[in-house]
Amino acid sequence: MRLKLSVSSHGDAVVLVVDGPLTLEGGDSFEFRKLVEQELREGNKKIVVDLSKCSYADSSGIAVLVSAFTKSANSGAKVVIANPQPKLQELLKITRLETILKPYDSVESALAAVQSSTP
Repeated sequence: MRLKLSVSSHGDAVVLVVDGPLTLEGGDSFEFRKLVEQELREGNKKIVVDLSKCSYADSSGIAVLVSAFTKSANSGAKVVIANPQPKLQELLKITRLETILKPYDSVESALAAVQSSTP
């Protein structure tokens, strides 16, 4: 299955939906990185990454999530993740990245968190 990315606006925040595997194969992780960078360049300071349809992430997929978090923090923005699938949630836990990325259980709770923050 090929990765599909979509963007929707929610007030002053945007939601990026990752549909499919976030992997190095086919340049999928590169496409995701480009999308996040584009949103940041366009001035979007509050970004939620919805992973409810992300079936798998390899090391490059995890790396782009960390990169998105780092780039946003360095530019005064905030990127959070929502709805990671159980296998991805477990991977975040094992690698202790859940303490940095702090996944939310739903897009709604992630939106509430970024909209109440001042990046």
